[in-house]
Amino acid sequence: MKAKVPSTSELDTVYQAVLNALDQIMDETGSAYGMDIPGYVIEKYETDHSLNCSNMESSATTWLDNNGFTDGQFLWVTNCSDAFADSEGAWEGRTEAFVSTDWYSGDMLGAVAIQEALHSFLLDSCLKLPGDDHSLGQDADEGSYDNATPMVASYGDSSENYESKGDCNRDKNTDGVTYDITYCTVEGMNYSREHAYNNGVH
Repeated sequence: MKAKVPSTSELDTVYQAVLNALDQIMDETGSAYGMDIPGYVIEKYETDHSLNCSNMESSATTWLDNNGFTDGQFLWVTNCSDAFADSEGAWEGRTEAFVSTDWYSGDMLGAVAIQEALHSFLLDSCLKLPGDDHSLGQDADEGSYDNATPMVASYGDSSENYESKGDCNRDKNTDGVTYDITYCTVEGMNYSREHAYNNGVH
């Protein structure tokens, strides 16, 4: 969802990046896991809502309530200087996430949008992998700025290979920011959905 200030082209960047990630997850799970997700719907919305940057969640929630939006994960593209997501719960109700065009642009905007869009679907308590969902990404070119996959916690400012915390074996060798999600991210999504399904969330 685009708040008032960002451009339509920035919304398009976010939309295409998230769509790309969801396509990757469905391709992987359809052939390798048979995960119980029959498909997904992703839509773009342009609003004239000026989010209150000092209280984005409340401002966004009020707008969604007033405009009839109920279930789903709502990723807001804003000019507010922050990027974050509800910690979990997207399998069972409405959640919100935010990505800042003031902080990010171009490919980095898309990569961070993927991370924020997936956070609420990746339940740390369900992952069966060490660490939290930030560990599902990889700093692809260690120590080099802006070389990373979407779920990595820290883009290029650490020499740590985050994906290795998840004991996943498929490397992502990138030259710059990539929208390619790691095998760890797919496994994390699978574990989270399985856990949600087994606990009565459909």
